[in-house]
Amino acid sequence: MRRDRRDAYAIAFVLLGPAVAWLVALAASYAVADAGCTLRDSGRPFPVNVPVTILALNVVLAAVPVVAGRVAWRLFRRPRGRDPVVRTETTRFAGVAGIGLAVIFLFGLVLVAINPLFFWHCG
Repeated sequence: MRRDRRDAYAIAFVLLGPAVAWLVALAASYAVADAGCTLRDSGRPFPVNVPVTILALNVVLAAVPVVAGRVAWRLFRRPRGRDPVVRTETTRFAGVAGIGLAVIFLFGLVLVAINPLFFWHCG
């Protein structure tokens, strides 16, 4: 019973964690850029460098898909043991899907992070 609950939390994390991290990074990056432009247009300086802040924020949030990918890899590589076939195949499928989602959303986080380094402007 304890392992079932731990598996359920791990599966939920690998399937939802990277998407939530990407969504938070996208919203926070937009909020920081918007605040920077608003303050600059009003004549007040923004206390931090906007592109560097967005990059640092995304580097921190990139840890979520990396950890989720590692957990998904462990779910995929779990030995069959005494587990029922259905539960084993479910965890293996969640592992494969989690690895794919981690890669996709990590790529999305990289794109969100490097965009303001090249294209950030207030216009």
